[in-house]
Amino acid sequence: MRMFSTVARIGVAGLLGLLLTVMMDPANWNPIEGPDGMTTLEFSNAILNDWAFTLVILGALLTMAMAGAAYLIRDERLINLLWEISDDAESYIASPTRKAERTRRVEVGGEEE
Repeated sequence: MRMFSTVARIGVAGLLGLLLTVMMDPANWNPIEGPDGMTTLEFSNAILNDWAFTLVILGALLTMAMAGAAYLIRDERLINLLWEISDDAESYIASPTRKAERTRRVEVGGEEE
């Protein structure tokens, strides 16, 4: 399994290197001339003036995605939740009487606090 993981990592790194060299080759990027060509100033005006509403909607969607990712990655283990509340969370968790009380409540069908 470890060998497969190593081979996969080397393959991904090689693919990214190949993709980078192809994308950076100037021969692949012919300059667009005529009415379709844009300068940097024209592009920035188009994004910030003509597409302003779309840019705001895109920003809102990305903000919601970041908030959702932060919520999903949040660690809700009991030790971490208690650490936020009190300084002595480890002794609370490690206390045998507290563990027994918690276990008894869960076994009986009560909810854990």
